[in-house]
Amino acid sequence: ITVRTLELRDLEGSLHTIPFSAVTTVTNMTRDFAHAMMDIGVAYKENTDTVIEVLKQVGAEFELDPVHGPDLLSSLEVMGLQMLGDSSVSIRCRFKVHSLKQWGVRRAFLARVKHRFDELGIEIPFPQRTLHWGDGPPRGAEPPTDGTAMPEASG
Repeated sequence: ITVRTLELRDLEGSLHTIPFSAVTTVTNMTRDFAHAMMDIGVAYKENTDTVIEVLKQVGAEFELDPVHGPDLLSSLEVMGLQMLGDSSVSIRCRFKVHSLKQWGVRRAFLARVKHRFDELGIEIPFPQRTLHWGDGPPRGAEPPTDGTAMPEASG
């Protein structure tokens, strides 16, 4: 901070210089504490109650981690189902953490969740699309008059 400007460096190292005359809103993500917020998507076939219990178990184990445990200010809070998305059901959870630790805690916790889901066969889906073709002939197609079947539509 100088007399006339505010300088902020982002995670990629870029320096942003902002004149005080241009500052209208300030969001402080590092004062007192922060939250490591996670939306964890699982397949629709998964039992979300079971997944929530697994997340709580991983969270309890994470509290004992010698590297990240000291960064935590609270136990994992599972807030519940966040969204029914196109490919997954999202479960929102968070840790209250010391300032500036939210990103490292989030990355480490998600890595543990991925490993545990792999062990337990809990599916983390990826976007998929199912195409359904109509049962009748393609629009505008004339049925054959010689008794043969209609050709399959290609797509």
